[in-house]
Amino acid sequence: MWLADETNKIPEWLKPNEVNAILTLRQINGIEYIHLAEAGETMRSDVLSWAIQHTLNNGLNLSYEINGGFNKIGQDDFIKENI
Repeated sequence: MWLADETNKIPEWLKPNEVNAILTLRQINGIEYIHLAEAGETMRSDVLSWAIQHTLNNGLNLSYEINGGFNKIGQDDFIKENI
């Protein structure tokens, strides 16, 4: 995602090969959200912290997987969706 969408201002340090996490922009039933997934190891706290702050500061929706658990942050209609 950091290459695909300059408007979301994804920092260079969040390259998947640098942080072992993958950010993707997705959509379900017309609701756009960012998905953050671990890639090969437990997600670093600075990566998760950045994603949560970016989501809250920009009124975005976020789903993330960490240690096998699935979580969502965002608008009520997004939270109610089964992803």
